[in-house]
Amino acid sequence: MLKNFGETTIKAALTGAVAAAGSALLFGETQNSNIGGMQLPTYLVIGGANAVGSWVSDTFSDNIISKIPQNPQWAHAESLAVRLGLAGGASAIAMKVTTGLPNENILKAGALGAASKASAEWINDNIISAKRNGFLMG
Repeated sequence: MLKNFGETTIKAALTGAVAAAGSALLFGETQNSNIGGMQLPTYLVIGGANAVGSWVSDTFSDNIISKIPQNPQWAHAESLAVRLGLAGGASAIAMKVTTGLPNENILKAGALGAASKASAEWINDNIISAKRNGFLMG
């Protein structure tokens, strides 16, 4: 069974929404990507790719990294670094595969993925999550 499935899914959806909004603002809403024969707005594809990257990073961190013996004082920093790094990397790969992202934009795509993930973590922790006294579910 996956640990924290519900929270992981909420954070993935938040990450995708932040990334879609950010990419629409940064790159405009006029481009389309061909995904499985369908033309979809590229900002939605980027949002989906970032949601996948977020879900992969949280699932990996919660179910693999958390089981490795580690120094407790570094546990949160390691988890955060893994989450942001994996979210950025997975998002860049997903964006490359789905949108044909040029190689010179891979770092920007990774930065968008990591920034979207960090934003979603903050929104979840400070606004939504009952575990951390967020006001929506607190």
